[in-house]
Amino acid sequence: MVIAYKEFNKDVTEEERTFDASLLERIKPQDLNYHNHKHIYEKLIRNLSSLLNLKYNQMGIQDYCRFLHQWLYHSQKEFDIGEYALGVFYGVSHNNIVRKGGRDTCSYFSYATSYEKPLNIIKLDNFHENIKDIKSTLEREINRDNSPCQSYILMIFPDVYQINQNQH
Repeated sequence: MVIAYKEFNKDVTEEERTFDASLLERIKPQDLNYHNHKHIYEKLIRNLSSLLNLKYNQMGIQDYCRFLHQWLYHSQKEFDIGEYALGVFYGVSHNNIVRKGGRDTCSYFSYATSYEKPLNIIKLDNFHENIKDIKSTLEREINRDNSPCQSYILMIFPDVYQINQNQH
């Protein structure tokens, strides 16, 4: 997640501004605070274009897609971007990229509207995806108190426990 998040969150360079600028113009009426959010829309279209055109290759496309949705959730919360404007922009940008030859995958998904506690779900998603690494790290650090891995487990455990209790 950290690698993808840093990549997704870096500023858009002039060389990366190859996207259709009319997409940015069309979102203005939907987002009353567009001028404060423009950088997120630019990052989103750059990231989505790179993902759908297979420019990211350190992980599988589904991992990048999941991390893109997580980055989008964090950006949406940090900058208070409305769900409607974000969903419309994502959908129009996605369709535009696919029409120009990008892969038709990674449709819009909103943690904010899909889950009651989206941040807990993001933590659990990442925990699940890293379970093998976590297990091997814990085995290596078995005699070490307060390792970073143990701290991470203690942070996640209440969420796992609560979900498990709600299922029974």
